[in-house]
Amino acid sequence: MSAAKNVTANFSAGNTYTLTITNSSSSAGSVTADTGTISWSGDTGTASYTSGTSVTLTATPNDGYYLFSWGGACSGTSSTCKLTMSVNKSVSVKFSPGYALTAKKAGTGSGVVAPTTGYMTWSGNTGRAIYSTVTSVNLWATAGSDSVFTGYSGDCSGKTCALTMSSNKSVTATFASTSCAGTSAISVSTPATGSWSSSSCYSTHMSGSYAAYYTLTLSKSTNVQIKLTSTSADAYLVLMSGSGTNGTVSTSDDDSGGGTDAQISKTLSAGTYTIEATTVDPATTGMYTLTVTSW
Repeated sequence: MSAAKNVTANFSAGNTYTLTITNSSSSAGSVTADTGTISWSGDTGTASYTSGTSVTLTATPNDGYYLFSWGGACSGTSSTCKLTMSVNKSVSVKFSPGYALTAKKAGTGSGVVAPTTGYMTWSGNTGRAIYSTVTSVNLWATAGSDSVFTGYSGDCSGKTCALTMSSNKSVTATFASTSCAGTSAISVSTPATGSWSSSSCYSTHMSGSYAAYYTLTLSKSTNVQIKLTSTSADAYLVLMSGSGTNGTVSTSDDDSGGGTDAQISKTLSAGTYTIEATTVDPATTGMYTLTVTSW
């Protein structure tokens, strides 16, 4: 510094970029932004943003139309598109006549969901099909080998789904795994008590029913009587050879124990067996007692 100096600092708000949106038909649907203002002239809209601004666009179809696709800086068929304005960007959105059926798979199990009419395109656990107005569609849900279908929710409920496409529809099919962490041991003349609840395993033989599994090990050939009693449910017994919840069924029973109690009387060779204690009616909860005696 050999003399006095003058310095001027200039500050700017940063670069400004333009977002241009082209709507296939403003009479078919609209596009909005969560920040800023879109100025529309016919089917073309523009908005200005400073560099780095995050913008979420939402496409909303009018009644009788569905979102066919995004284009340009956006893609896919989701109702929203998120952008970061680092350059000028152009987005297109196309709406088409008809209605969209969205099917989702949920739960701990596996399965397949398919429509009886049309073709459903899947991405992960979400499927989508397009139908013209008032088309009738049934959905079929088929559980995997280690799962059970527990029902629909959304625009369908229960175990069946019949729809008339008078609007966009969304259905969730839930599958529950029948695989259990393990079984409990049971011995002759030592009763076991337990309860069926929504946190129980699912039965591998009675669709939608809760179940408990017990391992019975016999050191010699034995005449056994297996009885399952409950005051809150129609009991059902399954006897399988070997260990695990998917063994070969030796025999099963509903009401041989009297009333709604289940009972199996059988001569069993030495070895390991698995007993499934479950119910006739799906999703039944309550207490039970399982007893194995010899005779």
